Amino acid sequence: MEDSTPNPSRRNTVTVSAHAFALTASLFVLAIPAMAKPDHTEVYRTVGDVELKAHFFFPKDHGARETPLPCLVFFNGGGWISGDAGQFFPQSRHLANWGVVSVCMEYRVRDKHGTTPVDAFVDAAHAVAWVRANAERFNLAPQRIGAGGGSAGGQLAAATATVPEEHLPDDLPASCRPDLLLLFNPVLDNGPDGYGHERIGDDYLWLSPLHNVHDDMPPTLIMTGTKDHLIPVATMELFKTKMAEQCNPTCHVNLYEGQGHGFFNKNRGPNGRYRETLQDTMKFLVVRKWIDVLDEQP
Repeated sequence: MEDSTPNPSRRNTVTVSAHAFALTASLFVLAIPAMAKPDHTEVYRTVGDVELKAHFFFPKDHGARETPLPCLVFFNGGGWISGDAGQFFPQSRHLANWGVVSVCMEYRVRDKHGTTPVDAFVDAAHAVAWVRANAERFNLAPQRIGAGGGSAGGQLAAATATVPEEHLPDDLPASCRPDLLLLFNPVLDNGPDGYGHERIGDDYLWLSPLHNVHDDMPPTLIMTGTKDHLIPVATMELFKTKMAEQCNPTCHVNLYEGQGHGFFNKNRGPNGRYRETLQDTMKFLVVRKWIDVLDEQP
């Protein structure tokens, strides 16, 4: 099994030509599957009598490929109160068609399990670590394990990258640090003036991504609407600025004019930006060389 320690080489800036971006955009005007069902589901963590499941989406013949594949681990939104791991099933199926294994993770929430955002984070950390620990079994590249999510799920994904080492669970089977972040209107500020502070309290000092940006952050794409009344655009820009101040060159904030919270979901229909955010996701992955721009479209 390959070394599970995240590779520092991911920090290198990758440049692509305008031609490559144009080609990418034309390739990704896509036929999106009407239905998205996981290819494989299994329990990744058991807490008491609660079984938390990982829902995998694989490319065709992924197990027979000589080169291990990149993987994205997704967390749904819901304010750490509710939600459904199926939120990112459509995106996951499409990403799998392009060669990126995608896993939608269940985690504990208040309404179903009586838990807190801290409990949700512990599950998220275990989720990313479990995927990395099982990279060889699923033919994954352990140094290309990314995390993504929407709203509170985006907070969980970001927190796996930002929470200080001393606050990480001490029983993780591998590193929970993602090699890339893909964030859809994420909750990044849990401070006194941010979202969810009444549920997180003083734990924001270590759990809030905005308050814990450091100099080893992974490449990050943030997608948010200009009319999001829950997650201000200014918070996204401040997060980007903090990453730049830490000498990390790779945080992009994509703004979608007139869009509100949850605009990226497929069920928003023609009023949302599902296709556009999916295209922007694919372009970001091409830049990071997680997807080959010359691959034949599925």
